[in-house]
Amino acid sequence: MPAKIEKELNTLIKNFIWNSQLPSLSMRTLNSPTSEGGRNVLNIQARNEAIHLMKLKKILDRSPDRPPAADAAEAIIICSLPKHTRDQEAHDPRIIDIFTQQIFNKHRYVSKTLPHEIKAILNTGAKYNLALDDVNLPLNIRLDLPAWYHIGTEEHVKSRENTPAAKCLRNTHNCQRTGNLLILANILDNPQHRRWNKSCSCPPCTNFKMASCKNPETCYQLANHMISNLKPQYNPCTAPIRCPPPSGDERAIIKSHSLNGPSSIKVIKTFPNPKDHASVLRIHNSQITSASFRKRITNPLPLRLTPPKKLSTDTVAYTDGSCTGNGETDAKAGFGVWIAPECPDNASLPVDRIFPQTNNSAEVLAINHAITTTPLRARLHIKTDSRWCVNALTVNLEKAEDQDYISTPQPLAIKNTISSLRMRNGIVSIEWIKGHNGCAGNENANELATLGSAKTPDNGSVTPTSCQGTPA
Repeated sequence: MPAKIEKELNTLIKNFIWNSQLPSLSMRTLNSPTSEGGRNVLNIQARNEAIHLMKLKKILDRSPDRPPAADAAEAIIICSLPKHTRDQEAHDPRIIDIFTQQIFNKHRYVSKTLPHEIKAILNTGAKYNLALDDVNLPLNIRLDLPAWYHIGTEEHVKSRENTPAAKCLRNTHNCQRTGNLLILANILDNPQHRRWNKSCSCPPCTNFKMASCKNPETCYQLANHMISNLKPQYNPCTAPIRCPPPSGDERAIIKSHSLNGPSSIKVIKTFPNPKDHASVLRIHNSQITSASFRKRITNPLPLRLTPPKKLSTDTVAYTDGSCTGNGETDAKAGFGVWIAPECPDNASLPVDRIFPQTNNSAEVLAINHAITTTPLRARLHIKTDSRWCVNALTVNLEKAEDQDYISTPQPLAIKNTISSLRMRNGIVSIEWIKGHNGCAGNENANELATLGSAKTPDNGSVTPTSCQGTPA
């Protein structure tokens, strides 16, 4: 919608509400929800931006169902690039996905060759920091990123996109992805290869010479240079070792801890499994400054690179939440965690005031407390009587992350719990059990939760962990 029409509609709304008199409240207050003192009046600007973001999502789509209009829009965007940054041919092999390449990474788009609608879509994406969710990128995504105009290249590195060796990499070696560069760079460590020797007769050099590569060694060195100058969060050589899926023996151990049968227990996926780099492009529903964005890029969460031991101990934790006056303004919530009699990790704590004082909030924070207090390498088996928690952390998690938790209840508590999960090396399973059904562990956790809700929360009761590990 043009800005002029948007302004006229806002004027009509204000005149209708205030009967053409001087407004007593700002439009920002009127647009706010009633729970925050507003009147929940339709925010036309936000609605238009939401429409633009949905269109941008279609352009970013790489599935077989991608609409033809998205292909046309991307072609128009590529044609708007300056001529000195792209080849004159119809298809530039360096440009694979402009949204994950430096060539089109801008804070504002002002090109006169771009149609107004496409420009508005791109500017909305830039406003809300369309970017790779680059915290703990998995190895397959790092290998799939475009090799040229790489978004993770260090700022001080001089571009070598147009050197003869670079052109040979593209045309002869068909290097389009970072993974292609890594394969060539690894040839330098081949014991049969003679470095800095044009007459090297090792199998890779022989094959590339037959394919019209004049100096394979130079191409290997350039590929190695491009890999070495990637930021750590993009470099495939520094990809974190993640907790692998449970092996056959581990699955048997997990099932042995089930109280309702093997089919009722679920393993929480510590990390999502994106298929390609386009699937980790994220829009932040709240604006962040460019300075804080750069800080998030350059200072990601510390990675735990040590893989879990195969023979890890098993911890069974019963969790429960309690809330007096649930739904009321004076509600008080608390949670309990019970592991074993006289166990020092048993907990009975109130929910801090930074979280909503609800039963669901207490249930999630009980799980979070169990995750953060048990040994990182231990297999943790959580037993909870909250089906909502089980679904929120398993079947509904991927959808919630894709929507940036917009429609997810207790988003802060869920984000904290997922962030804690991603700091673990051990496998975490969760199982729903029926509450107040004679299960000693559940009864003990419920008693601790009731005691916790009666306590007075302080600033140190439950502190939110860093949520940078969650998709934006």
